[in-house]
Amino acid sequence: MASCVVVAKELLHIAATEAARTLGVDRDEVVVATLDGKAVECGAGLTLAADRAIGDIDDCALVWVAGYWTELVAGARENAAVVPWLAARHAGGAELIGHGPGAFLIAEAGLLDGRLATTYRAQAGAFRQHHPEVDLQPQRAITEAGGIFCAVGLDSGRDLLVTLIERRYGPRIAASIAAWALNDSQRAYRSAASAFDGQRYHGDDEVLKIQDWLESNHREVLSIERLAQRFTMSTRTLTRRFRAATGDSPSEYLRRVRIEAAKDLLRNSHLTVAEVAVDVGYRDIGAFYDAFTKHTGQRPGAFRDAARVAPWDDTRKGDR
Repeated sequence: MASCVVVAKELLHIAATEAARTLGVDRDEVVVATLDGKAVECGAGLTLAADRAIGDIDDCALVWVAGYWTELVAGARENAAVVPWLAARHAGGAELIGHGPGAFLIAEAGLLDGRLATTYRAQAGAFRQHHPEVDLQPQRAITEAGGIFCAVGLDSGRDLLVTLIERRYGPRIAASIAAWALNDSQRAYRSAASAFDGQRYHGDDEVLKIQDWLESNHREVLSIERLAQRFTMSTRTLTRRFRAATGDSPSEYLRRVRIEAAKDLLRNSHLTVAEVAVDVGYRDIGAFYDAFTKHTGQRPGAFRDAARVAPWDDTRKGDR
């Protein structure tokens, strides 16, 4: 899928260039890599040029695993050589993004076992048949699980790229990229709410209003009854309609919004973990620890320690 590769390279290159210009850091190198370093023939007669072979890259910060047009399992067989390389890169600390069928290649490496993932609905059956251990939820546009992301479609791909740019270069650069990259998206960019699953491509305007309200009021003590009253629906109708549109119940969605807001504060503030918990709407600190660990795979303190290593830290080796 040449289009998703071109979009990813363009957005990441612009962000890296802007970071070097405004933050005074070395510019990250963004390259297109193929199995053999040669150009790839894509659909519609397009040819995608390559900068490197994957074997020439042994250290990187981010890997965008592009999808392919061939049948899911057959395409994975044709690209089997990339599977151990992906496992090695993730073991070395790289974040992986599987776009469309690219997520299946990550699953082939065993990296999605017991983790959340998404794929195109038409491919979900074959995906589940070969990897039943993956928590596959094709109703979602974007998923995140322990440094591995999945996305389907160009819109959600761009949305996810802006999120990753924010994590690496900060909210100012991400916002400048989003101003044009997400111009036709169904949401505006907001740092604290940008990473939770891209569930805004469903077309239900009333549910979008509820999502916006939850994201803006996540610090409050909320109940499904209060939410239903605010949007003049019965609790049953609101829950059914919200789940049909987003794949989550309102309470599940709110929990993820709060955790993403907490992650933003842990990265960028000096609040204690207890203060972060209260700030994002938790009154029970134990419940916050449980929810955060379940969602991220890390306790809040460990997440903060890892997140505060600067992405351009000189102790990191190679082109990242």
